[in-house]
Amino acid sequence: MAGAAKNALGGCLGACWGSSGAPWRSGVPLGCSGALLGWYECAYEWRLVSYAMHAHARLNAKAAGRVLYYIPSVDNPAVGMSREDFDNMRGEPNINTTAKLPGILPLYIGAEMILGESYLPPYIVRGARVVVEDIELHPQEPDIRGRASIASHGCVLLEYMPKCIYVRLQNCKTSFLAPPAGAGQPSDAHLQGLFAVKPVSRSWRYKRRSDDPPVAVSRTQLPLLPRKQCTLHGVQGKTAEPGLIAHWTFPVGLSKQSIWLAYYVILSRPTGLAFLLSFGLPNRDIIEGGPPEEITLAFGKFFTQKIIDTKAACARARADMGWAARSDA
Repeated sequence: MAGAAKNALGGCLGACWGSSGAPWRSGVPLGCSGALLGWYECAYEWRLVSYAMHAHARLNAKAAGRVLYYIPSVDNPAVGMSREDFDNMRGEPNINTTAKLPGILPLYIGAEMILGESYLPPYIVRGARVVVEDIELHPQEPDIRGRASIASHGCVLLEYMPKCIYVRLQNCKTSFLAPPAGAGQPSDAHLQGLFAVKPVSRSWRYKRRSDDPPVAVSRTQLPLLPRKQCTLHGVQGKTAEPGLIAHWTFPVGLSKQSIWLAYYVILSRPTGLAFLLSFGLPNRDIIEGGPPEEITLAFGKFFTQKIIDTKAACARARADMGWAARSDA
């Protein structure tokens, strides 16, 4: 069973070296040329994902000819904080720590996002794919049309939290909004899959860099995140099309089992090595060593009996249909 597990789990890992034994070349950031627009970008740590999230938003908005909106969260700490602590709190990249709400959310009309909130199960649930259709600004938001940042950088930093973001649920024919009466109003077809995402408030605890105790924080933000910039956990079970930008950087002290599984995820998500761009290169010894024993044992525990039962069921089915038995059965 250990040999079968090595073949099943290690096949795609061994594929990264050809018969010559030479590794594939480390990639370079080609996103600025448009070659990597629409690609996934993944890393083990949120600090890298956060950087990728903002970099892709800016590149994609520019390519689409859209204004990029930066939406700061509204944070209310339970105790007074220094400006430095408040800025560090706002810049916390790990959204697992911040109740899945980023300190600054970048988005533009046409952006692909995922929901961070469930609305109408089973139609609209957390993690569902949506596309941004429009933004309803706060009534007190100053006119953005004359802002210098749009002319110089194609972006605008909002001063107030928007009332809502209109998004469209992909591959959905259901109309969640009733069309207003009167001529010139959107048709029912235009409203299919369209709904409003409003800001939500959640509590989290900010751990200051000093020895002071953590601070309870109430954060208000739109429950949306870019779809294709995520941790390796977020890309599991998905096919990274058209390609994947991967960071071979891991925290110090991460177990060998976790590193091997991270390698497996990175190399099994794209459809081929031609669609994988690497920042750095993996450790060859980890790949050629095969899966750790703990993983092969777990593989055997969950699948050995299933394989035996499946082979027996196939043999019975072939016999019922009068087919010859398999020579390897």
